[in-house]
Amino acid sequence: MNAFCGQCPFWGKVIGFQYSDKNSLYKIELEGLVIKEISSMPLKYPISTILKELLDESTLTRGRFLEHLGFKRIPKAIRKLDDFMLRGNGDILLIQRLIEYYPERKVAVLTALAETHKLLEMEASIEAIRAEKEARENFQPHIYIETERSIPSPIFVAALIGRRTRFIDFKMDNVSLETAQLTAREHFIKENGGSICNGKITGYRYVDTYDSSIRFDTKGNILEPSAGQFNKSFGASLSFGGRTVSQGELKRIGLSLPDETIN
Repeated sequence: MNAFCGQCPFWGKVIGFQYSDKNSLYKIELEGLVIKEISSMPLKYPISTILKELLDESTLTRGRFLEHLGFKRIPKAIRKLDDFMLRGNGDILLIQRLIEYYPERKVAVLTALAETHKLLEMEASIEAIRAEKEARENFQPHIYIETERSIPSPIFVAALIGRRTRFIDFKMDNVSLETAQLTAREHFIKENGGSICNGKITGYRYVDTYDSSIRFDTKGNILEPSAGQFNKSFGASLSFGGRTVSQGELKRIGLSLPDETIN
């Protein structure tokens, strides 16, 4: 690693790495610029286990192993392998090449893949429950801005500006219906009937609780008093190196405009 200073412009302080070689996966923890600890990581998924078995049986390096499977761009192929080894999921092309090269192991590979998908689904379900619990605990009333375009354009600008292209946030737990109606009406006038990146404003949805919402027209009049649960999140984002960059990270490097909040 050249000129490593322990900082990433998008992600802040680097506290460690995940590294894999032919035989093992490792977690490298840093303390400043000094390696604090190197520890092996257990293989978590069935597909990871069978990939390691095949790699061990081949007695080849990872690069040579992937060359035998027919890959030409080895660094990219190694990333495909690491995706399955570390996360249990990745480019299915690797699996296709694997069962073509090892037809006698096809059933074992596909069985491991199916078992891994079940495990991933269970993990996703657990994470969804955790995320909903956290969202309920942190919920604050807000208004969603309904517009003629569902996809912002240009999306890069929407990602930089953040939530205020779609949401009006209240920094309080209790907001009266009258306050929400007035806020919607004033917002429509202030924005001249249009939303940055999303076109013409067609209405507003006041999300008063986690489980309920109320729809307004552009003048703040009630259109639908019981519009049901509405938990839409801000969807525009930027990616760097395959990773989604958060608004907080954009702000830290001066690439994000401040969100507007109602106090």
